[in-house]
Amino acid sequence: MEEFNSQETQSQNSVLSRVLLNTHLLLVTIIVTLLIIGSYIYIRWTKNQDQKYTESDAVFLDAGSSSIETRFSQEAENYEMLGSIYVYTKTPSVNINDTVEAMVVLNSHNIDITGFDVVVTYDPKVLKFLDIGSFFTKRIDLVYQDNNGVITISAVKKLSDKDQLIFNDDDVLVLRFQALEPAETTVSVAKSSEFGLTQFVDSQNKVFSPNVSGFSLKVE
Repeated sequence: MEEFNSQETQSQNSVLSRVLLNTHLLLVTIIVTLLIIGSYIYIRWTKNQDQKYTESDAVFLDAGSSSIETRFSQEAENYEMLGSIYVYTKTPSVNINDTVEAMVVLNSHNIDITGFDVVVTYDPKVLKFLDIGSFFTKRIDLVYQDNNGVITISAVKKLSDKDQLIFNDDDVLVLRFQALEPAETTVSVAKSSEFGLTQFVDSQNKVFSPNVSGFSLKVE
């Protein structure tokens, strides 16, 4: 009887071992399968990302065959020409060390806008850029950067402002310079530069390009 019980116990242990072994094998198979599937998905995703980057780089390199400024200029020409942004001064002739104020005038062609970008060029050998003032501080947020002869300005309508923002030949900004040396020079709004574009953005997020101009200045 004891021998029979021993054989039965061994048989049960053998069955249990086979069940555990099969369970382990099943788990291992599932894990290996998941790893294979995960690896396949990762490889496909990586290839897709590489392809996207390659396509993006190809476009960038192709566009880079010209200059950055040329690309910006081409983009500006694709926008509809509406309105104007220009600069003028009330003092076309100044002396060395005098402060020159350049007024930035906007005309949005009766279109409600939410923002605008302006590129202003000047000769840093003749003029030293000082700062920017705004006549619309309650309505627009302003950021700017001087790139040693190219000033880029970006303005966005304040979120708290619920009224239409329409410019009709309004003095919006004033740029201040200091005259450095005798010369005849110009300060101009440029359609584009290597640092950006001059453009309006309307309330529908449509971008349009204004006509631009500048003024001549004599430093004595």
